[in-house]
Amino acid sequence: MFAATRAGVMVRKQAAVTGPTYRYWRLSISAQNGDNDYAGLGEIQLRPVAGGPTATTEQTPVASSIASYPGYPLSYLVDGDLSTPWVSASAPAFPFTVTLDLGLPTAINEVAIAPQEYATPLAPSAFSVQGSDNGTTFSTVKSFSSVTQWVDGQFMTFAL
Repeated sequence: MFAATRAGVMVRKQAAVTGPTYRYWRLSISAQNGDNDYAGLGEIQLRPVAGGPTATTEQTPVASSIASYPGYPLSYLVDGDLSTPWVSASAPAFPFTVTLDLGLPTAINEVAIAPQEYATPLAPSAFSVQGSDNGTTFSTVKSFSSVTQWVDGQFMTFAL
């Protein structure tokens, strides 16, 4: 989207950030695409502007309701490297959650999720995106189901 020119230079307008605003963001995963022996994800991005940069960084605190497999910590979900996945220590009891703390209330318009490489059956097929101001009481922002078109090494985006 472009605005009028200013002093002969085209000025690009930033898309308005109008999504729900929370400090804590959580995926509540209620089903996955096949292999229920483990849960695994390659990366999670919380984007203030659809298609824009993520609000998560390598320092974003991440928590889960299930334990991590040794050598595959939760911090891998936000490290910017799709080759370092997070994997659960055991079969998940559904639903299970993954919570990210952005430190400040942040409007999010899009969630982008990459599956674990070579393990798309571990990717979620049904989940909800939830938000919280206090990290304890969460509200569902949007739910997704029948999500089956995961591709190794590629993000799938979900508009909020």
